[in-house]
Amino acid sequence: MMPIAAILVLFLGAPAVMQSPAGLPDLETFFRNVQDNLRSDRLLQGRYTFNMKESKFETDEQGNPRVVEENEYEIFPYLDEDLTYRRHISKNGRPLSPEEIEKQDREHEKKLEERKKDLEKSGIDEETDYLEREKIERLKEDRIIGEIPLIYDIEMIGRETLEGRS
Repeated sequence: MMPIAAILVLFLGAPAVMQSPAGLPDLETFFRNVQDNLRSDRLLQGRYTFNMKESKFETDEQGNPRVVEENEYEIFPYLDEDLTYRRHISKNGRPLSPEEIEKQDREHEKKLEERKKDLEKSGIDEETDYLEREKIERLKEDRIIGEIPLIYDIEMIGRETLEGRS
């Protein structure tokens, strides 16, 4: 669920819409504007690859944290989380061998081929499947964002300038 702070930050940068006498936007119009422009990281990340470093910490005898294991991955996101590819590229600062990476690649390719065969059996092409999954994700997000004004008792009481924006 989207943190309320994210919405308030968006409010600070949101264009003024249907100003009330106090110079504040109408709450319903504001939330409609937020809903139209807000997307979760999941949908946005689905369009990009990125590297992720994962560190496992333990405490030593004095209670100080120390890294005991560090892994780095190249992430290739898919809307279907089962198809998101986390290519393990290094462990504890040492790159994995090309053979280990190729093995991971083959396993992922096999998974993709199985998915493609399943789609073909269903008579659905990959692009149609992707667009349908994206549509479903957007509907889920819209429902969650649409519930925010119902869950929280939000009242706009003023406007402040933050980093030159109000």
